[in-house]
Amino acid sequence: MWFVYTAVAHQLILTPSPLPRWGITGATTGKRPHTVPGKNLLTRLTAPQGIGLFEVPMSRVTSNTTWHHAFFHTISQALKVRQTSWNVFILVTSDDPTFLMAFAKWSVRARLLVWSTRLLVYTNNHLQGMQELHKILSLTNSILLLSENTTQMERVQMFSVVPYSNPQRRPLLVASWAPQRGLVLESTHTLFPEKFEKFNSLVEASVTMTEDATHEAVMEEDPKKVGHQRLVFKGYMVTVLDFIAQGQNFSYTFRKSPDGTYGVKGKDGTWTGMVGQVYREEADLGLGPFTLTEERAGSVDYTWPVKVSQLRYWLVRGN
Repeated sequence: MWFVYTAVAHQLILTPSPLPRWGITGATTGKRPHTVPGKNLLTRLTAPQGIGLFEVPMSRVTSNTTWHHAFFHTISQALKVRQTSWNVFILVTSDDPTFLMAFAKWSVRARLLVWSTRLLVYTNNHLQGMQELHKILSLTNSILLLSENTTQMERVQMFSVVPYSNPQRRPLLVASWAPQRGLVLESTHTLFPEKFEKFNSLVEASVTMTEDATHEAVMEEDPKKVGHQRLVFKGYMVTVLDFIAQGQNFSYTFRKSPDGTYGVKGKDGTWTGMVGQVYREEADLGLGPFTLTEERAGSVDYTWPVKVSQLRYWLVRGN
């Protein structure tokens, strides 16, 4: 199994990159080392800027508090690799669903898993046993690698989970690997397809917004519920949202910012306003326009800028 994973990883990861700086990080569990090829794999890979291996000793994990401490150090170190690299691939190897769920939770919270980071999850578990990871795999730039042993050969199947899809449905098979034939694409998609370019079926998203000088909140009749009203906003950013929704095949409903603000980070690390709603996953999208700040970018993802403004301040010069 170690050989299979090493070969797959070489073909998936070590491809020519248009950018000169990139890194590879790996996270493994210390449990059942004979089935987890993390160390063996990473010692065989090469990368221009090196490879990092981060192991979480599962034998010491006995409570939720220990989970926090075990992953805090590991992900903090891996985050430094992501922040100093242009292209990052993260390999996670474990047969323990609890470990994989904990890794996913803390990686998202720490902003280790952003769209520019490519995630590879390698496991011997069956596809049915990975449904708990459905949400994290659907919203990240990730590939699920499942090892399958038969009497004739060993092979690896590679799946991409479509955003907002039914967890009970089989994810998209994008490629497979076997020793005799190597890596073979199983569809017209690439290994890491652009999952948010356009949804195959209509998706309904929740959008948080607040009133400002150019956007007004109004109540109007709900066409889906006779005798009910719904919250809508009017303004140029809603026009932009309608254009994007039509192109990507999604509908949306509005909700107000709880305190009427865009979002400020408190001393305890919590967020207010629209940023807080998106960060806590109470809303899928915050419709601004938002000011680009480093602090906000550390908690939520920005779209490509839709407006560039210049601000000037006039001061009275003293005598």
